[in-house]
Amino acid sequence: MVLNWFWEIEIDRAGPDYLFLATFKPSEGLQLAEEVRQQPLPGFKHYTATNSPCWLHNHNASYDLYMDEYHYEQLVANIEGKNAANIWIYNIITVCGCDLKIERGYGGSLGGEVETDLILKLSHSPNLTIVKWAVVCGGNGYNYTDMATGTSTAELLDYLLGITR
Repeated sequence: MVLNWFWEIEIDRAGPDYLFLATFKPSEGLQLAEEVRQQPLPGFKHYTATNSPCWLHNHNASYDLYMDEYHYEQLVANIEGKNAANIWIYNIITVCGCDLKIERGYGGSLGGEVETDLILKLSHSPNLTIVKWAVVCGGNGYNYTDMATGTSTAELLDYLLGITR
């Protein structure tokens, strides 16, 4: 049985924010973006950021965001600098270059099955190679803490099965 990617954060009652970070081979950035676009992501809406600040890389870039439908309009307003507001509970999937980030503000408002399914599909893609990944918690005044890290798809799949090394 596959566990949600944030299972260990919930067991430890850590947080408040949950992050999944994965880096694929540098040459696979375009393929990563294409494969994520092809996945059904129920509860999420797609947005293409153009020449916008990228938290992953600390510079402006064009990238794909998948945001929970409930907060989509306000998140887009925040990105575009229109009527900015602080949103505490949200779900965002970011694909920028060869990096994937899944962020659940205060644990998120959606179940984790869609995100976990995406991670599994990308892990099993013959066109993609994970070179490092991490499950991280923290934010809102708390230090970010690595709950689990790895450097291979095999380690990630073991983690999702609850097998710790």
